[in-house]
Amino acid sequence: MEKIRVLTVDDNVRVLELYEELLKSDGAIELVGRAEDGTEAVKKVKELQPDVVLLDIIMPKLDGIGVLEHIRKDTELKKQPKVIVVTAIGQERVTESVFALGASFYIMKPFEGSVVLQRIHQVAGNGNFCSADLPLRKKNEITSKNESNLEVDVTDIIHEIGVPAHIK
Repeated sequence: MEKIRVLTVDDNVRVLELYEELLKSDGAIELVGRAEDGTEAVKKVKELQPDVVLLDIIMPKLDGIGVLEHIRKDTELKKQPKVIVVTAIGQERVTESVFALGASFYIMKPFEGSVVLQRIHQVAGNGNFCSADLPLRKKNEITSKNESNLEVDVTDIIHEIGVPAHIK
């Protein structure tokens, strides 16, 4: 079976490194490239033809919504990649916009690595994937081990009690 080809797009180098580590832990996924801004992302989608794109919204030069618009309008693409938006923006209008432009999933930062891997397998159509097969990872993966981040802790608590992410 062919590996799932993934392109990661985020202006935060730490997040890109986290994606790289996470994707390498799954033998069914191949990280084909990464981009640090929206215009670079559009070029890499054309060049690399990934199956899945992990896309941030807030980026320099061209935001994630602009990237989605460019990808969806591009008639030269052999195949449209599945897009999973991974962002800290929880506004309802933004969420509606990305889904209207064809995003498959919307994941809020900070995220659980197992959820990202599960969504990649889901959009790629891998019906044999089971999230129970994934190793447990620490909750605040987006922050370093020594860094204490109050906003991340509060967001985790809000998610645990079931309050929608856009209501802080």
